Amino acid sequence: MKTVYTLVMVIAIQVIAMCQTPGNQTGQVSKLLSPTIKRSSVKEASKEERSEMLAKRIEELNSQIKTLESLKDEINTEINQFFLAKNTDVQPGVETFIIPTTSGAASSNPDQLLKDASDLTRKANELRDEARTAGEEMKKQLLISSQNFIEMAVLKQIEASELAWIVTQEKYNRNKEEISTLLFNYSDKPYICAQVNYLVSQATYAMQMATEIREEAKELTDNAVKLGNYGNAEENEFIALNKQEEALGYFGTSYVASCKKKF
Repeated sequence: MKTVYTLVMVIAIQVIAMCQTPGNQTGQVSKLLSPTIKRSSVKEASKEERSEMLAKRIEELNSQIKTLESLKDEINTEINQFFLAKNTDVQPGVETFIIPTTSGAASSNPDQLLKDASDLTRKANELRDEARTAGEEMKKQLLISSQNFIEMAVLKQIEASELAWIVTQEKYNRNKEEISTLLFNYSDKPYICAQVNYLVSQATYAMQMATEIREEAKELTDNAVKLGNYGNAEENEFIALNKQEEALGYFGTSYVASCKKKF
């Protein structure tokens, strides 16, 4: 039974791969996963425009999910017909394999996308494990299918990182505005202002580095390399937000009270 299930998975993944070839009538699958909004336009947009862009992207993803769900049904029908032709006990109309997609509408939550990517990676590892004891031909097919799952997982992680980048920019800009206002209000506290300005400069540098890395990464065609660069950008974004939080901490009531004796 396990062998039959494995074969079903292999066939399903092969169909997905076929659907991504330029000459196939469903060759738009890979294009569906490509965002229509350029990162440079997001960078130059206002807060309201970025929100509109995010809403538009989510709407596009919802439409794409419906298209993929339709494609899933077609593939499952093909799988059932294949087994019926081979005189197996698969009954017509029984869904033997479900292509991994997010349930319902496309998620705008990076954490959910990362969970989906983790599930895809787990499936890829399961196929790779089965390949160790499979015959030569089956081993070849299992490894190809495993790689297809890995590539889908990478696309999920890229999408999660791009959504997280929008959220990070909004948080960074909010913090920046708040710090600027507080610095003005605490202009009579030179010690605090000096410490805060130092942290702000570090946050600014880290965010500039993150932006440059992402701008360079978006030109890459290798998704695995792009994801690696996004990871480097995320590290800088984490530093930038942490420095801002540390700067905001200098305006805390307890800290200000402890510093009053210095002025």
